[in-house]
Amino acid sequence: MAEFDYGRDQDALVRETQVAVDQISGMLPDDASTSVMALSMDMMPVMMLAASTENGDEQSMASSIENVLIPELESVPGVRSASLSGVPDQRVEVTPDEDELSDAGITTQDLADGLEASGLLMAGGSIDEDGRSLSVTTGDQLTSLDDIEDVWIRPSQGADPSSAMPGAPPAPAPSPVQLSEVADVEMVTEESSSIARLDGNPSVALMVMATPDGNTVEISDGVQKVLDEQSDLLGDDISLSVVFDQAPFINDSITDMFEAGAYGLVASVIVILVFMLSIRSTLVVAVSIPVSVLAAFVGMQAFGFTLNMLTLAAITIAIGRVVDDSIVVLENIRRHMDYGKERMTAVKDGVREVATAVASSSFATIAVFLPLAFVGGMVGEIFMPFAVTSSLALAGSLLVALTITPVLCYWFLRPAEVGDATREEIQRAAHERERRTPLQRAYLPLIRWITTKRRTATVVTLAASVAIFAGTAVLAANSETDWLGEAEENTYTVIQELEPGMSLEAADAEAVKVEQALAGMAWIETYQVNVGGNPMMGGGAADQIDYTITADPDTDQIRNRDVLRDTFAGLDTEYEPRLDSTGGMGGSGIEVRVTAEDQDTLVEAAGMIEDELRGIDGADDVTSGISESQPALEVHVDGEEAAEYGLDETMVGQTVSAAFNGRDVGDATIEHIRRDVVVLVQDAPGTVAELRELPIVTPTGQEIELADVAEVSEVEQPPELTRIDGVTSTTVSANPTASDLGGVSLAITEALDGMDLPSGATASLGGVSQDQTEGFAQLGLALLAAIIICYLIMVATFKSLMQPLMLLVSVPFAATGSLGLLMLTGTPIGAAALIGMLMLIGIVITNAIVLMDLINQNRKKGMDLSEAIVEGSRHRLRPILMTAVGTIAALVPMATGLAGGGAFVSAPVALVVIGGLVTSTLLTLILVPVLYQLVEVRRQRREDRAAARRERRRAKRRARAESPTADDGSTTEGDTGEVPEKRDTVTGG
Repeated sequence: MAEFDYGRDQDALVRETQVAVDQISGMLPDDASTSVMALSMDMMPVMMLAASTENGDEQSMASSIENVLIPELESVPGVRSASLSGVPDQRVEVTPDEDELSDAGITTQDLADGLEASGLLMAGGSIDEDGRSLSVTTGDQLTSLDDIEDVWIRPSQGADPSSAMPGAPPAPAPSPVQLSEVADVEMVTEESSSIARLDGNPSVALMVMATPDGNTVEISDGVQKVLDEQSDLLGDDISLSVVFDQAPFINDSITDMFEAGAYGLVASVIVILVFMLSIRSTLVVAVSIPVSVLAAFVGMQAFGFTLNMLTLAAITIAIGRVVDDSIVVLENIRRHMDYGKERMTAVKDGVREVATAVASSSFATIAVFLPLAFVGGMVGEIFMPFAVTSSLALAGSLLVALTITPVLCYWFLRPAEVGDATREEIQRAAHERERRTPLQRAYLPLIRWITTKRRTATVVTLAASVAIFAGTAVLAANSETDWLGEAEENTYTVIQELEPGMSLEAADAEAVKVEQALAGMAWIETYQVNVGGNPMMGGGAADQIDYTITADPDTDQIRNRDVLRDTFAGLDTEYEPRLDSTGGMGGSGIEVRVTAEDQDTLVEAAGMIEDELRGIDGADDVTSGISESQPALEVHVDGEEAAEYGLDETMVGQTVSAAFNGRDVGDATIEHIRRDVVVLVQDAPGTVAELRELPIVTPTGQEIELADVAEVSEVEQPPELTRIDGVTSTTVSANPTASDLGGVSLAITEALDGMDLPSGATASLGGVSQDQTEGFAQLGLALLAAIIICYLIMVATFKSLMQPLMLLVSVPFAATGSLGLLMLTGTPIGAAALIGMLMLIGIVITNAIVLMDLINQNRKKGMDLSEAIVEGSRHRLRPILMTAVGTIAALVPMATGLAGGGAFVSAPVALVVIGGLVTSTLLTLILVPVLYQLVEVRRQRREDRAAARRERRRAKRRARAESPTADDGSTTEGDTGEVPEKRDTVTGG
């Protein structure tokens, strides 16, 4: 198996790999076969059903399903194929009668040759006659057991002349006979190498495979419709049950996400209404939500994204954010209307005043997702649709805020009645009304304290900020970490590994113990057991039992898994079943890669590591890739002895194979089904002694025993050998059950570092732990790149290098609330949480940009620094709080799972944004004014000192220019008294 980087074209990789394999296939042994196939989730069945019959005739049941049901299933749009698995095969066995063969003078070889030459259709050509072209074929197909019995067998040679009496005429040559005279022909069901049961009843598996572009939900609905329509045709004695179906989980998740989005939309609108106390204004802002979502849907169509959990989560999370721009624009327009301006003038002035800030803040929020385009691996594959969909929704919101919102404001908002009052009086009255609101009364004393008690406020605020930052660092160091979390699917895969070489009957007895335990759990809807491999995974080892358990979707799936683990631990068995949370596909468990110079050292090292992992909390279902050696018989042909009898190794091997499996002599189409026809040359050896005594006929007709030309010995063989990158290797894996994956990985790493492995053996941590390490590093770089991109956008907006730095200071404090809320809810930091952090960077600086932009505009209008800060802060107070509270309200249903929408991706993102908004909003309203004042006061002082120096230099130049001088360059006595007076005048001025 070879693993390639994400993003490579799968078809091209298959072709390149096939070429490489073909180049070395000539150097492989003659009996070695090669094939190249791409493994992906598309190869997993989209549905698996179990079919059972009450009368026990599985062949008849399979025939009915294949003829009635499967054609209808394959006609469902999106279905690639539907196939039965686990149906015992039937074949035609021809058992020669030795006595009859001897009497007829026919050998087993003659019988086999006769069957191989029968039942063949051979094309002969065509005849043109009477304007017609008639094709000519020779032979008849074998379509029944009677046809096979009627085959004529011709002896290959005549009677032995030496057997006749001297002088007597030679014996007549043997005559051809029909097969029924010398052999028995019967249809036999082959001995099964596996057992399948559904809820304790024998069953076979019906697997439905999807095309690469097939829609899982549509396929599931189509299959269910076919089952309902065709159930009567199958008969009452055939029952079908769904064992595995991806659609219900997807349907429930999407439905939950829709509900969470609807709840979030309603909550956001209610918050806007409470703040604005105006139905007209609320409707103006609310329009931005559906229009922005519509823009996101149009963009998804253009990018080819489907409506799934990730894209729905992006839209749901964006619902609270898309109203921000419209709120700022509407609030500013309404403020200008309250100042008595004419409607069109108020709209123009209001939009012009905030357009730059709104656009730059939106661009910054969108730009934070750009680094995700360069994040590879699983994170890039999973979260790229999420990022693009979010960006499309935010771009739509900006377009709405600058186009539709102003038009709606012009139509629905009413300017203040001016009457006989002047505009200054109207504006002064509006200011007074604003200051009397509860929000202004609470905030104005604080912002005035910041501007009037500048030194004290700066020291207190910065000291508090440092303490908060230190607390944030402590939270980050003690937070639990995860990777992609755990989706609460209600289908579990359980694997029970048995002793190599265990018989099917003994394995079945072990399966019954587990089935009895599963039957007593009321929350289990169905359970399927496959002794000898899981058909859903394309079969499996004979020494393995696979269980597929479907639980009630309304129950706690994590608790269910814990119950299963406890139940399995208490079973009276030496082979404890283990949960395979990956469904057999691998990729979400902790893996320790073990390498060694030879197989014996590898076995010893893997055993030590397996024992060590079993003692680590949070690492359950530990299993080793090393399989125990199992006994086997090897037949070693003595080439020299075989040559003396006219035999070679191939001829001996064919004889041994025919003794156990019979000789394949072709096939027959019986009841429209192609069946193999096999001649049982002799009884299969049942013991080692019988194998050694196996008769072999030489080319000269002499009969010898296998022991005459070969040695039969018992050996211990490993079931498989594994090399990774050319080195003898294996993996020891475990399922992380603790919420802190990082802590479990650290404990395993420390355990590995402290182990004294055998010489030549090494161990390294991989699997999901490695994915987490690499993913966190990539996302960390993405966060850093996002901050740099936001900084560049703000530099272009403010035309300053220092002011954007002040805004970025608030970013670490946004992490305070995020980490705190994650810790309070017991949610570890994973990939989804880091994506939330990435989104939070853009959201946090949005309010800060709008606030600082208004302060700068106030200063350009001639306000002094303190007044500009006070007026700018109080005017932006309500929009900032409104956008923050609206976003939080929209995300609460998703974060809490109120609508069931607490999916493994969306809930952490929502929690991060909510927590970050709480702390960042408070710090934006306090810390940004303090930092702005601190920086601008120092800058103003520097500018004042520079201006004073320039003025002094200009004064000196004017003084020298106005000072009278003598022709010889010396001053007169009268002049000496005037110069100081002029200097004093200039200085005083």
